[in-house]
Amino acid sequence: MEIPSASNPTFDRPAPAIDGYYSMNVDAQDVDNCNEPCNPSVLLRLATWYSHQMDNYPVITKSLFGGCSSVLGDMLAQFLENNTALREQPTEGLYGRRILAMYCTGICYGPMLHYIYEFYEHVLPIDFDEQCLSGCIGEDDTETNSKDDTLLDESGIVAIGSTKDEVLPYCFCHSTMFHSFYTLSNRKNVNAFLHVAIDQGIMAFAYVAVMMVITGIIEGGWEVLGEEFHEDFINNVHSLWLAAIMFTGPIQIVAFRYLPLKWRTLAVNVLEVFEVMVMSYITHRNREVPQE
Repeated sequence: MEIPSASNPTFDRPAPAIDGYYSMNVDAQDVDNCNEPCNPSVLLRLATWYSHQMDNYPVITKSLFGGCSSVLGDMLAQFLENNTALREQPTEGLYGRRILAMYCTGICYGPMLHYIYEFYEHVLPIDFDEQCLSGCIGEDDTETNSKDDTLLDESGIVAIGSTKDEVLPYCFCHSTMFHSFYTLSNRKNVNAFLHVAIDQGIMAFAYVAVMMVITGIIEGGWEVLGEEFHEDFINNVHSLWLAAIMFTGPIQIVAFRYLPLKWRTLAVNVLEVFEVMVMSYITHRNREVPQE
C-alpha cells in the first residue's frame, strides 16, 4: 500500500498533523517566486490615478474636477429652490442650461486655481522646509551625501550646491534650514492663513464675477448683466465671505497647511460644492424663472 507523502506527486493535500489540523509546508522557493501584488483599495487606485493625472495634465484635471463640483453644487441649489421657499418665484425640476453654465464656470475656475495657488506658494511658501533642504544641499548632492561621508572634512565643512567650490559650515546649513520646529510650524500656519485670506477675501470678487458673466451669457440674460452687477455683485461677494467664515474657510486653512500643492485644488473642489451651492442660489435668486 502506498503511503501518501509530500514527495508523492499524487499527494495533493498536506499530511495531517498530530493535533488533527493540516500542516502547511510552504517551500521557500515558492514564496520567492510568488510575485503577485496585493489588490489595492478603490480609494488608493483613485488617488494614484488622480496623482498621475495631476503630474501630467494639471490644468485639464483641475478644470474637469472643478466643472463636476460646480455641477453638483448647482444641482443641490436647484433642489433646495424646488423644495423650499428660498426663491421668490417657484421652480420645478432641473434647469439644463443653468447646469451647463455652471459646468463651464467650473471649467474656467480650473486654470484660475492652478496658477493662483502656484503664485501663493511662490510668494508665501508653505513647504519651504523642503525648499531650504534642496537649496542648501542640492538635489544632486542629497543622495551623494547620504552615501559618501567624504564630503564632510575634519572641520565639519559640507559642500553646497552641485559643485564643491562653495562651502559652508555644516552646522550653519542646518541652522538656516531648521531654526526650530516651532518657527517652521508657525510660518506654515501663518502662510496657510494668508493663502486662504487672499483667496477668499480678494479673489472672491473674481470668482463671483466669472460666475455671473458665464451664467448670464449661457442662460440668455447677458442683456441685463450690467444691471445685475450694479444691484447684486457686492451682495454675492458678501454671501461668499459669510460662507467662508462659517464653514469653508477654517477647513481650507487646514487643507492648505498639511496638503501638498497638487492636492489642495482637490480639497477646494470638495469644499466648492458648498460654496457653489451658495453662490448659485445667490446669483439666480433674482433672475426670472426660465420656461422650458
